[in-house]
Amino acid sequence: MTTTNDAEPETLPPALLACAEQAVAALEALRRQAAVESGDPTGTPAADDLVLTWRAGGSAETLAAQVYRAALRSAADREPLQTGRVYCYHCANAICDHSQPDAPGHVFAGYANTGSPIWRELSSFLNEMGDDRVDRLFGGSRAIVARVISRKTLIQEQFSAYGRDSLTYRIVGQVVGGHWELDGSRHALTVQIVETADHALGLQTLASPALLAAIYSGGDSESGRFYQLHGHRRQLARRVQTLSTAWQGCLDRKQRAELRGQIFTALRQFAAGIERQGRQGRRRTQHAQERAQQDRPVAKAVEDVAAAGPGDFYRDRKTQSVVVIGKRGRSHVFSGDGRHITSLALPGDLLERRKARRRYVPLDPDERDTFRLALQPPG
Repeated sequence: MTTTNDAEPETLPPALLACAEQAVAALEALRRQAAVESGDPTGTPAADDLVLTWRAGGSAETLAAQVYRAALRSAADREPLQTGRVYCYHCANAICDHSQPDAPGHVFAGYANTGSPIWRELSSFLNEMGDDRVDRLFGGSRAIVARVISRKTLIQEQFSAYGRDSLTYRIVGQVVGGHWELDGSRHALTVQIVETADHALGLQTLASPALLAAIYSGGDSESGRFYQLHGHRRQLARRVQTLSTAWQGCLDRKQRAELRGQIFTALRQFAAGIERQGRQGRRRTQHAQERAQQDRPVAKAVEDVAAAGPGDFYRDRKTQSVVVIGKRGRSHVFSGDGRHITSLALPGDLLERRKARRRYVPLDPDERDTFRLALQPPG
């Protein structure tokens, strides 16, 4: 009898079957060990749809890497609190490209309607919040500015279908702050208190990898900025741990409101601590002050105002400041008396949204003329 090459054998050789059984058992052991290594002490694999590619002559390292990568992805889906990352409801995990700041100076500004994290440059976000201290981030003072942000602000655009009311990663409140000079760049951070599905509270720190490393290491010495920042964060972490126990045992709305008040007190104390740290760290020589003054962006802002067309001048109805649209996505914010507050990146889509919502309204010709006369020259 002839048998074609793709015909199923009627019986399998016992020795071959025994080898296959050993291989299956070994693969299951490999999958369980990968679960342990990815953070599950029970060794319970999270996914049943693992597909492996094996070729004759392939190395054990290649096989182990496949299984480990799959286990890490499953662990990320299970665990929304990933160090240095915010949870992305659009991608349903905390390991996608959206979950980290785009640049060292960016902070978490909330969720888009489809659940994607929004990152903003610190000065832009503070200006959007109507914070009149933005100018302290520039020029000779280079202060650290921190602000407490409520949950309501962060989810105002988020749709319910994309996590608005989810307990997977429920931000109770956060602090944004900066800047810290590191490796020639200015870095900002976001510190969040987050509630998860088991009603536990966790502390999340979102920043560039370089700043996170500096914070977690505690800096070089007890006098260093990062040592102090590390201490403020550690103090807040202990407070969150204490509040978490009470939060999980909370039985009524009144008690929950009282605890929420304590959470925001802790956030305000953290913000005040890092701002105080910034004031203490601003001892600099006269030469350094003069150099910093030379670096102020006022002169460039005045140049852009001079080159701006009639349609480039707006009133920010929220802050009553004047916004002048410059070149290549740069914009400049001035007080009503012509004092330069800040320069910021204002992408076209954000500008159009603010115009559509009537947040930005065009200045009429008389207002433009008055503003140009009041504009203070760089000094």
